[in-house]
Amino acid sequence: MERTGNRSNRIKYTCPGCAANAWGKPSLKLICGECHVQFAGEP
Repeated sequence: MERTGNRSNRIKYTCPGCAANAWGKPSLKLICGECHVQFAGEP
C-alpha cells in the first residue's frame, strides 16, 4: 500500500469522554459516536 500526501499536517484528536483517538487535519470538527461530545485536538 502506497501512502500519498503530507502527513505532517495531521493532528491527533481524543474524545474527552471515552479516550477514543482519531487523526486528521487541524480544521476538523469531530463528534464521538459513542459519547456524542466533540473531540479535543492535540497540537
